[in-house]
Amino acid sequence: PREAPRAGEGARSMIDCAITLPDNLNRTLPIPVEHANVELFWSRCRINPSGCWLWSNHLDKGGYGSFRIDRWPYRAHRVAYTLTYGAIPSGLQLDHLCRNRACVRPCHLEPVTPRVNNARSRG
Repeated sequence: PREAPRAGEGARSMIDCAITLPDNLNRTLPIPVEHANVELFWSRCRINPSGCWLWSNHLDKGGYGSFRIDRWPYRAHRVAYTLTYGAIPSGLQLDHLCRNRACVRPCHLEPVTPRVNNARSRG
């Protein structure tokens, strides 16, 4: 979760800070895809000559796409996987086999352990 501002660092009250939610778009909670605007989601993808389906809407600082469902942001690649294959297995992360964080093509995503994901991202 975000830290409360220190004295003199902005005008937010402690009430604002108490209800501020974490900035973790990689949340492990089930993604409520039954509430997603599926047509809108897929319309935000652009096919790249490399075969990737690139997210054409908002990308975060890390290069991951973001998509809102019921006003909550979720990483776009996680939504794409869930729409196509169902829930991401508990304890696993999605690895971009294409090494492109903006890619949301489901067949380019593989559920792996955090250890495997980290090892692949370094290698």
